[in-house]
Amino acid sequence: MTRQKKPFQPAPTKTCGNKNCYKSEREAEMVAQEQELRDLHSELEIKVYFCSYCGYWHLSSMKNPKEQ
Repeated sequence: MTRQKKPFQPAPTKTCGNKNCYKSEREAEMVAQEQELRDLHSELEIKVYFCSYCGYWHLSSMKNPKEQ
């Protein structure tokens, strides 16, 4: 028996629905720098990335491991 392809493949769910959108990479980087400066003791590392779903830029944060 051969496996048939499905005639319809749903689009992936957008994951950017509740994130702030920035029109340019530069704008997003400026906001990231401001956030990092506000909390110099923060363990968060803020990165900028382009969203292929909405066509804008978003911020992503990761917790840095503590240096000993």
